[in-house]
Amino acid sequence: MFSLNYISAVILFAISTSFTPGPNNFLLLASGMKFGLKKTLGHILGIAVGFPLMLMIIGILFNKIIFINPLFFKILSIIGMVYLFYLGYQIIFSDLMYEEKEVSKPITFIEALLFQWVNPKAWIMALSIASTYLKPDNFYNELIFIATIFFFVATTSSVTWALFGKIIQNAINIKLANVILGILLIISIIQMFPEKF
Repeated sequence: MFSLNYISAVILFAISTSFTPGPNNFLLLASGMKFGLKKTLGHILGIAVGFPLMLMIIGILFNKIIFINPLFFKILSIIGMVYLFYLGYQIIFSDLMYEEKEVSKPITFIEALLFQWVNPKAWIMALSIASTYLKPDNFYNELIFIATIFFFVATTSSVTWALFGKIIQNAINIKLANVILGILLIISIIQMFPEKF
């Protein structure tokens, strides 16, 4: 059974990383603006299925390689947590202006699913999860739980970016949203300390 700290840390991590701007969300924003929600559904489902699938594969490979040496895993966990603190800091203090990406046709389910494997943000998220949120003694239960959480959060995030593309771009203060999401990411890491040490 998972502790309340663990559950809330995973959910906060999923929300803070899924809703922040990145390649998937830029493309969803443009697709929602250009094609509408209905024609963007394949793209949304491709992300919702593609990232958890990628996470499962990377997690299993990570388990086979890293858990052989527990000390190496502990060191990698610390590095992962430090990097996530840095990522939270970067999100909070980001002043980037986000531009609409040109899209000639809606991205299909398969294209979005495969895109996760070339998406640097997806790789960073998957490796961070594997090194920070998975423990050898409950590995597969945790991996399935995290993948399930990401399926629901990624679906919600993708629908939000596609449906409210124009509103997000023109009316919502992106800086304030980044501060909130960055703080949530940092809180999720702090909550992991009792689980890891």
